[in-house]
Amino acid sequence: MTILIVVFITLSLFGSVMWVMPSKRDKHKMSLRMAARQHQLTVQLMQVNIPDKWDKTTTSVKTCAYRLNRIKELKTLTSTINLYPHEVWKHEVVCDGWWSSAKITLSSSAASNLNEIGEHIDCIEISSNAITCYWQERGDESTVKALSELLAELQELR
Repeated sequence: MTILIVVFITLSLFGSVMWVMPSKRDKHKMSLRMAARQHQLTVQLMQVNIPDKWDKTTTSVKTCAYRLNRIKELKTLTSTINLYPHEVWKHEVVCDGWWSSAKITLSSSAASNLNEIGEHIDCIEISSNAITCYWQERGDESTVKALSELLAELQELR
């Protein structure tokens, strides 16, 4: 009987320790976030509103924001520009499969980066003080590197 009690207590403690341990998915997310920090990106858990095709309703999505802050605020950019990987009727086509709330021209490398990692992205927001990518953290460190390069190129837009 005492052996049964000792085994039960041991299994109970072992179960509690396993419950506290992060899962493989959590470890993967943390490695992506550390890679983002190495590329001078800030990471924030957020909720973003994504419009539908007709821009009548928005869907609230829990996501992770990877942000590249500008060193100096861009005074010429007066409103926020959003890029979406789905069609919104009043937005303009930027490249294959991407729509923008304002007319912008992307370089060929930025367009290829968007096409390469675009399936993982919910929205990209360009504002006067930062460029933010909202995504579900699917991919690997090379995806974070491509994302960092894309945000750096979008930072150069005037």
